[in-house]
Amino acid sequence: MIGTIGLLFTFLVVFTGCSVKHAQIDLSADETLALSTPDDRVQDKILSLQKALQSLSSEVSEEEAQSFSRAAVLYPYYLAERYDLVAPPKFHNFLITIGLKERGLCYHWAGDLTAYLQQQSFKSFDLYRAVVEQGNLGEHNAVVVTAKGRPFSEGIVLDAWRDSSDLFFKKVDEDKDYLWVQNLKYKVIKG
Repeated sequence: MIGTIGLLFTFLVVFTGCSVKHAQIDLSADETLALSTPDDRVQDKILSLQKALQSLSSEVSEEEAQSFSRAAVLYPYYLAERYDLVAPPKFHNFLITIGLKERGLCYHWAGDLTAYLQQQSFKSFDLYRAVVEQGNLGEHNAVVVTAKGRPFSEGIVLDAWRDSSDLFFKKVDEDKDYLWVQNLKYKVIKG
């Protein structure tokens, strides 16, 4: 009886209302991202990240900070559509584990976001891969952006997994949820 109830519960959760509501993104043929409809909350997030990036160094280009912020905030919404994302993140991970979903683990988010940002060829920033509890069950991955030539410890964490595609960002040393370290399995992407 419990097995039937569990299966029914899983079916209801998967197919009724657990999909993630997020900004709708259009991706043009040249990989340019655009909001399908205006969204003040998303625009505020882009501006907030831009200010944080500009605070990393006086040498950070305002134009690049704006472009980088737009890409870093919008691309996870695009990925949410590609991953057919459901919330919360740990439930989505469970669906991947049992074979109902293919992508959307934290390292997918980190890898796909890093690859997209790298394609943009930003000159003001370096990208690092970040990890906590590497090799353990609680392992979590993200991206860290720094001003060009600056160390990992001075960067900003970009975590698209944590809030189901709504980009979380904070200075590495100010993130109270995780003690991030540089994931040395990945090379630093120099701007």
